[in-house]
Amino acid sequence: MSFFLMKPKIYFNSSMEKVFIESRIEKVCIITDSTIKQLKLVEMLEDILKKLKVDYFIYSDIELDPSVESIKKGIVHIVKKNPKWIVALGGGSVIDSAKSINYFLNKLERETFMIAIPTTTGTGAEVTSYAVLTDRENSLKIPLKDEFLIPDIAIITDEFTKLLPKNVIAEGGLDALTHSIEAYTSKQGNFYTRVYAGEALKLIFKNLLVMYNDVSNAESRLNMAKASCLAGISFDKSGLGINHSLAHFIGARYQIPHGKCNGIILPYIIKYNSKDLETARLYRDISKELGLPAKTIEEGVFSLIKWIEIMKEEMCISKRLRDLGIEKEEYMRLIPDIIEAAKKDICTAGNVRDIENSDFKRLIEELY
Repeated sequence: MSFFLMKPKIYFNSSMEKVFIESRIEKVCIITDSTIKQLKLVEMLEDILKKLKVDYFIYSDIELDPSVESIKKGIVHIVKKNPKWIVALGGGSVIDSAKSINYFLNKLERETFMIAIPTTTGTGAEVTSYAVLTDRENSLKIPLKDEFLIPDIAIITDEFTKLLPKNVIAEGGLDALTHSIEAYTSKQGNFYTRVYAGEALKLIFKNLLVMYNDVSNAESRLNMAKASCLAGISFDKSGLGINHSLAHFIGARYQIPHGKCNGIILPYIIKYNSKDLETARLYRDISKELGLPAKTIEEGVFSLIKWIEIMKEEMCISKRLRDLGIEKEEYMRLIPDIIEAAKKDICTAGNVRDIENSDFKRLIEELY
């Protein structure tokens, strides 16, 4: 059976005050991190809630790449104050933390609702049923999936991305790009997921480097926020692939930002998957949609890889893992562990081309 279910309610370029009024929010817990507090971005939400005379409190003890332990800590702190609404203001780590906390609060029979307001342009976490937590003891990233993890409301705005540094813009953009390409080619994808992924790709193609080179450009910021959201909608319904399976383990083990790790891996995955003719045609279709040379299937695949490589170079993203100073012998010893982790990762099921251990080994060696 094929179906396409949409959630959450998405507001874009809307007044946050009007969204809060329409949603009749009460007793709010703002979940954010110390950086957002230091930049005083959270004050915009505080001003609105004070104006509306809504009780609120702030929980900002959120870590980068949230661990299972940090989620437990957040639940213990927040459950005592009994909020009705969770408002997440931040990047993927903040939103994933808030989604996880909201999920478990409801499991504890505390009925809470959630609004997600992303401050980066890449994860699409505001519209997905995924949350990625980190098992620090085993250096693993654990992707969770449950429909209840999807926030009730997502607010897409360029208001909070004015101060993003170049590396965060690049990493977020490459994350959204990888989401879009993996969703477009996923074996679990369909007409609707490709429509969303295709539109995300067009927005990334036109806006990522513009935003990277001039973050004051409001149009490019909003378009990248839309691209991230569209990519999130697409991959949430289609699944991802081995690009993410490998990035989850390698990124966690070597503390490489997720989007950066995805971007390093992406050309190698396209090359591997394009050995399947039907998948190669999909990559050619992407090149056509972007206006890249694609007279033949081979030319379309080559054009897509070359565009990604040129864009990465423009944004100072490494071509391979050894460029990050990773020690070769240790990395090669880890190959069996990387393979096992990738095979167990839920993203692998969506990869359009089946992969054997020997293929994984060659691919992981090439990445270095």
